[in-house]
Amino acid sequence: MKKIFLLTIFLFSATFSARAAEQESTPSSDLDSRMLEVREAVEQIVGEKLEQLISEQKKVGWLGIITNKDNSTITLEGNDKERQLLFSDETIIVDLKSQKLKLEELTTGKKIVGLGYQQTENIMEAKRVILVDEIETSKLPLLGTVSDKSQVENLIVITPIYDKDQTLEITLNSKTEIINQDNEKSNYNDLEKGQKIAVVYQAGEEENTALMIRIIESVQKEPLPSPEPTAISH
Repeated sequence: MKKIFLLTIFLFSATFSARAAEQESTPSSDLDSRMLEVREAVEQIVGEKLEQLISEQKKVGWLGIITNKDNSTITLEGNDKERQLLFSDETIIVDLKSQKLKLEELTTGKKIVGLGYQQTENIMEAKRVILVDEIETSKLPLLGTVSDKSQVENLIVITPIYDKDQTLEITLNSKTEIINQDNEKSNYNDLEKGQKIAVVYQAGEEENTALMIRIIESVQKEPLPSPEPTAISH
């Protein structure tokens, strides 16, 4: 946010300085019109830069135990790392049944999954937090990457983020809830190799069944090459 604030000041200063000399010799009505043009130009430039910065932010998901909390920050410990989740009025907190919770209900010792935009290596701007602490022992949370997907049955292979040498097969059924990055319901066809996902699954002796899958980060697809112009014969 500091970077965005400094960018706004820089853009306004540069634009204002470029017009200052011209405005000194301009009548009052023309000056008001010019100032309005300057303001609209600055707002447009800042808006475009903000959209660019947001699109460049990396979407991540972190799983861990709450070790500390205040009104705007939660400290999370997981995989031998200590990380921080930054909260705002836009942060949504839910349980595994998608029931909304309050920040006060996230207490020290509870296990959560944080989803949002990575600011630094160990700081995230949290957009959605899922409480997974109160699930049954046979229901487990997992963060990983889709490493394979069956074209015959509803089955995916996941590589956990904490152990890239391990894979886990998970089956989907009609009760599996799939949520995309826009927080909308999705389906099996939208799952792709390379996606980062958060999963809650039912561990079984013969198979593991997904209860909930949330797509954190989709695969960045390469743009299709532009067709070469065809020579027109006369």
